[in-house]
Amino acid sequence: MSKIEVDEVVNQTGDNDSGLDLSTNDVVKVKTANTERMRIDASGNVGIGTSSPDRLIHLAASDGNLARFQR
Repeated sequence: MSKIEVDEVVNQTGDNDSGLDLSTNDVVKVKTANTERMRIDASGNVGIGTSSPDRLIHLAASDGNLARFQR
């Protein structure tokens, strides 16, 4: 089987600062406007607004403005 190895995936022609960043081992980063917005680490933890998720879903906002989730 063939495989392709890349460090970054940029999806839109002309948009060179948004896409998937795969340059760190065992980490997938989603970037827009050249800023990391979401990260999935090797443990499967997902961080939104943080580059160090320490639980399954880790939401962070510098201004404390997070939506509340209800069951």
